Amino acid sequence: MNRTTQQSEMAIRRQRPTDAFLKRMGLAPNCTENDVRSAYLRLAKSAHPDRGGDAQVFRQLRIDYESALRYSRKQGATRVHSFFLNPWNAATDGKQLRRSIAILITSTLFFAAVSIFVFVQTRSFVWPALIVGLVVGGAYICVTAGFHPLVSVVNCVVVVVFFAFVVATLIQDQFFVRMMSNSQMALSDLSVQEQTQIGLFAVFGIFLPLSMLSCLAAVTDRWTG
Repeated sequence: MNRTTQQSEMAIRRQRPTDAFLKRMGLAPNCTENDVRSAYLRLAKSAHPDRGGDAQVFRQLRIDYESALRYSRKQGATRVHSFFLNPWNAATDGKQLRRSIAILITSTLFFAAVSIFVFVQTRSFVWPALIVGLVVGGAYICVTAGFHPLVSVVNCVVVVVFFAFVVATLIQDQFFVRMMSNSQMALSDLSVQEQTQIGLFAVFGIFLPLSMLSCLAAVTDRWTG
């Protein structure tokens, strides 16, 4: 492809309205990658120069095809992103989880779908555990307030870990949103800061159950002692 052709294609991309390529290809705003490929194959049969089509029309079709693919992948990521912003969805909305994973699989983002499934299954257990830990810690404060210095320390740790886990979870969600846009993304593709944040998420996930066990042990010791 010569430089003049590349410049003309870049000019077309800059001048084209955001959704014009969808109209030209006959695609709906909620199209998937499979829809885009089917539409391209259907239109390419008549537009290809080897079959008597116009070369300029076929070049435009190729540009529209690439734009539509990027659009469909971004739409899939946006749909699934809304699922993660609500932490309770992981445990309460199985239909939405299945629908979100289905969107990724039909968009050929199988790696992202599997990762999301594992992550959601883990968080489905962790969020109820967080609530139990806070309730136990709060009850322990009320029962033993002023009697043991360890009470304040343990409960402060639980509360800090809870909020840190929420922040780390949202950061992890952003990683998944980025990964959904590129099924080949690996951990090594992230910045050092992002890798550190994900590492902290793993540390919090390990530290949280230990904090909860400390609270439970302290409560048991107080009530049975």
